[in-house]
Amino acid sequence: MRYIDFIEELRILGNEGGSMIGGTVTDESQQFRDWRYRLEEVVAGAYLEGYKVPGTFKSRTRHYRVMGVAPISREAHRKHFDTDMGDTLRELQFIVDRFERYGVPDKHGTPPVAAEIGRMTPPSRMPKDGTLGWLIDNISWSGWAVLGGLLLLLFLAGFAVGQFPTPRTLVCHFWGQACFSAAETGMPRTAKAPVGFVPSGPPPGINPAKQ
Repeated sequence: MRYIDFIEELRILGNEGGSMIGGTVTDESQQFRDWRYRLEEVVAGAYLEGYKVPGTFKSRTRHYRVMGVAPISREAHRKHFDTDMGDTLRELQFIVDRFERYGVPDKHGTPPVAAEIGRMTPPSRMPKDGTLGWLIDNISWSGWAVLGGLLLLLFLAGFAVGQFPTPRTLVCHFWGQACFSAAETGMPRTAKAPVGFVPSGPPPGINPAKQ
């Protein structure tokens, strides 16, 4: 690909992208998704040809929407979409302006790694390993706050449940120390009564002198 062809493609993409700002197109629209794919592939192609493309190109790292687990209004998504689109279009315009002023840039000979040219899974899709770095880059502060609140609620719920007696504790309360092990009580386990054994004497709690 000639660099002049690359610049002409950027001009076309820049005009198409500008028409999406302030309209009804969103990050979920097929028109935008096709446009973004073409844009990132064109820039990646220039890098692979070895050109020193001026400036930075960060479309791959942008979400074009508000990221978070809390409900987000359409107006907030619209504003964020327009902001990210504006930033991407400024980067494209900078590349075009530098070409018009200085001509075709030199070639560096070694294309940058895939992470720099955008040939990677879009950041909005979580990788299989779910790395901490991905979470930090793709979850907003409001999302972390909600996650922290949920963890705190789970901790408090577990603590509260731990205060209630377990079924084993209730059984031991009625049957006495015999249901605890020697390790728990520091005393030998009381022998179990044989089947059919009838204890002698009055039942517990009855005073024979009063009968």
